[in-house]
Amino acid sequence: MINQNRTFALMATAFVIGAAVAASILGARSQAAISAVAPSATEMQFLMQKPLWFYVTTTIKTPTSEQITAHLNHQVDLEKRGIMFAAGPVTDVNGKAEYGLVVVRAQSAEEAKHIADSDPMHINGLRTYTLHQWNLHEGHIDFGIDFHDSHVTAK
Repeated sequence: MINQNRTFALMATAFVIGAAVAASILGARSQAAISAVAPSATEMQFLMQKPLWFYVTTTIKTPTSEQITAHLNHQVDLEKRGIMFAAGPVTDVNGKAEYGLVVVRAQSAEEAKHIADSDPMHINGLRTYTLHQWNLHEGHIDFGIDFHDSHVTAK
């Protein structure tokens, strides 16, 4: 827990310094853009304290366009609430869809299962899934700011 708290403090400090420098260079118009994508210190701590889980989905029945829309709306809701870390289809080297992969933040297998079970695709029996815990140890997240138009992007 001490290392996790130290990591959080370092990340939060780096982000705050970066955001302050960008805001001072770009002005008030960009402060809103930075705030829109930047999690608060409380949100960062909340997100870092939850383990990551992923579920692999397999389509068993073809969904209708309405069911796909309901699924995508559900995914966006999870994303906005800071529950979903990442999601999308996995393809082979030729681009053929093989299965879906959804990575979520949850304290337990039960919570992760509840999240997966809440997907309209699973509720309607259109997909099945297998649940796995993921221990993320390495990686990198980067973002950029285009100074000319204050556009913030993830890289």
